[in-house]
Amino acid sequence: MRHEPLRQCPCWWKLLSGLFLPCLIISLSSGLVLLFQYRPQGNVFQSVEHITTLVPYGFFFRRLHFASGQACALLALIHVTHHLAKGASARTSLRVWLRLTGGLGICFLLLLTGFILKGDQESVLAGTILKNLAGAVPLVGAWLAPLAVGEGQSFFLPPYIAHCFILPVALLALLHGHLRSWRPDNNTLAIAALLLGGWTVTVPLGLPAPPGMPVDGASGPWFLLGLQELLRLMPPLWGGIILPGLFFVLVAALPILRGRWAKPAHYAVLICVGLYLLLELKRALA
Repeated sequence: MRHEPLRQCPCWWKLLSGLFLPCLIISLSSGLVLLFQYRPQGNVFQSVEHITTLVPYGFFFRRLHFASGQACALLALIHVTHHLAKGASARTSLRVWLRLTGGLGICFLLLLTGFILKGDQESVLAGTILKNLAGAVPLVGAWLAPLAVGEGQSFFLPPYIAHCFILPVALLALLHGHLRSWRPDNNTLAIAALLLGGWTVTVPLGLPAPPGMPVDGASGPWFLLGLQELLRLMPPLWGGIILPGLFFVLVAALPILRGRWAKPAHYAVLICVGLYLLLELKRALA
């Protein structure tokens, strides 16, 4: 099986798949509005506060961008998890599988870079950790570290370029063919608008702490809580690079593993996901 037509999917699956595209369009559109107001150099925290408090409807577009971006990542995660749970990865071509998993990875990279671009103390800590992890990569760490975050007044410039230009283009290029089967109907568009509108109005963005202000219990994005716990339990090279790298390689290789290797690899991925969820829960409850 390559691509099962959307009409053959269960109703709930058709709805979830159809929600991704409108959420993506809303995320890109609201991000484009914020792009013209955001200043990636200098006092970025002040720039974000200016957007939130002084720019007309700035707080609305920030919340809308946040909500739609989170929704895109969650829907992509559900889509790939559904493939894993039903064993569809073994019946999917390697090219299609790499596009799906690569798109999911880019969705989370967009969330991570967006988290850093908040410009508050938590984002500075997250950017510093990301730079240290990138610098710990064997052989290419010295080259990767400056691509994570910059220095001084340009600290937020690399994640800004990645978040606003490189990653969105890469995501659209990867999912271009796949999105054709996810075209939503009017009911799906209405549901997406209601859900994102409700989230935008009711869910606050939190009270940011200016850079340099001590923060008790600072944490990164929700999907990296497990990684934070892993880094607490073992050296950064193992917890932040080797183990995650092996997991991603195993996931990417699922379509080409045949015979006696197929089921063990499939179950190994599911076990790793379960263990990571336990780490996420442990960190969240700490």
